[in-house]
Amino acid sequence: MKALIWKDLQLLKYVNFIIGIVGILFTFVIMSQEVFFISQLAYAFLAFVFPYVASMFLSQHESKSQGDVVVNSLPVKRREIVKARYYTLGVYSLGINILMFVLSTLIGVFMSDSFRGSPSSIFTIFLAIAFTLIFFSLYLPFQYYSQGKVQIFNGIFYLLLMLIPNILRRYGQKIMTTKFFNVLVSLDFVILSFVLLLFSLLLYALSFGISTIIYKNKEF
Repeated sequence: MKALIWKDLQLLKYVNFIIGIVGILFTFVIMSQEVFFISQLAYAFLAFVFPYVASMFLSQHESKSQGDVVVNSLPVKRREIVKARYYTLGVYSLGINILMFVLSTLIGVFMSDSFRGSPSSIFTIFLAIAFTLIFFSLYLPFQYYSQGKVQIFNGIFYLLLMLIPNILRRYGQKIMTTKFFNVLVSLDFVILSFVLLLFSLLLYALSFGISTIIYKNKEF
């Protein structure tokens, strides 16, 4: 399984380079945002987008190179193949959040005169990881079921993700005056983050079981 995880990470090395540069630039941009809720929302959005882009790249690479056929020709159990992908994306999500937390904290400590925004908080990390794992819990079984259909989904979903920042810029002020937004802000994010993180971990484990069953019964 370690070899499979390493294979995924090697495939992502160029993607990681691009994500690293984009992540650093956007962290500086977010640290110039003085509204706490907006800055934390931006951190969470990036922390979701980056693992998704990595997953989309891996999916496209496997589809083009028939990676599943190659891997299944090796003496590796299919359960281990699925487990490696779940580990890769889980650790990737955690790593992205930690790096953004460290970078934003360093900017806040050493460049506070120029960047007066708030660094990523531990509870933002919990929420970002929770939403990412919940998404992958639904996405990965679908991917193992049909690579072709998931490619169509990726194209549509990626466009929607790119539209979200523009929508928030245009309608952000109106959204912040809605009753739903006020209720959302009034929630106890400490409790909510812990509950969602626990739920996401349980759902991720359940999703792994479902994906394993799907993949074991798949013909290549």
